[in-house]
Amino acid sequence: MELFKPEFGLVFWMFFVFVVLFAILAKYAWPYIIRSIDDRADLIDKGVEYAQDAKAQLETEKTEVNNAKAEIESKNNSLKANKQEKQLKVNKLNDEQKKIQNEIDTMEAELKKIYESASNTDGEIYSGELKWPVPSYGKDWITSPFGYRWHPIWGTYLGHKGVDIGGNYGTTIVAAEDGVVVDINTGCSHNYGKNYSGDYIW
Repeated sequence: MELFKPEFGLVFWMFFVFVVLFAILAKYAWPYIIRSIDDRADLIDKGVEYAQDAKAQLETEKTEVNNAKAEIESKNNSLKANKQEKQLKVNKLNDEQKKIQNEIDTMEAELKKIYESASNTDGEIYSGELKWPVPSYGKDWITSPFGYRWHPIWGTYLGHKGVDIGGNYGTTIVAAEDGVVVDINTGCSHNYGKNYSGDYIW
C-alpha cells in the first residue's frame, strides 16, 4: 500500500494559512487569552489568600473559644470550690448554733429548776444550800437571768454569767453562805458598780 504524498503546493498553502491564522490570533485573540489567564490566576491567588486568611481567622477564633471555655471552666471550678467552702462554713455555723442553743436550753432548764425550788417563806429565799441575796425581793424581781441575752449596753447577743436582781436604793443584801469577805468596792466599778467579793465555805 502506497503512503499519501502531499504535493509541495498543498503543503505551502497549509503552512501559509497556519501562519496567517497564528498571526491573527497573536494580534487580536492572544492578548485577551493571556489577560483572561492572568485574571484567572489573580482570582485564584486572591481566592487562595482569602482562604488562608479565613483559615487563620478561624484558627484565631478557635483559640479564643478554647481560651474562653477554659476560663469559664476555671471560674465554674472556683465557684464550686467557693460554694463548698461556704457550705462548710454554714454547716459549721449551724453546728455551733445548735451547740449554743443546747447550752442555752440547759441553762434555762437549770434556771427554771432554781426558780421552781425558790421559796420566800419567813422572809428568806433559798436555792439549794445558798441563801437568796436579797431577802426583801423574790424571783419576780430578777431583771436579767443567767444565760444568753441581748446586752443592754452593747446591743449584742452575749452570755450573762450572773443573775441581776432589782431592788430599791438601800436594800439589804446578804451573803449566800458563810464565808470571808476578801474585797469591798464602794466606788462605781465599770462592770458591776458597788460590789464585794467573798470566799464561801461549802
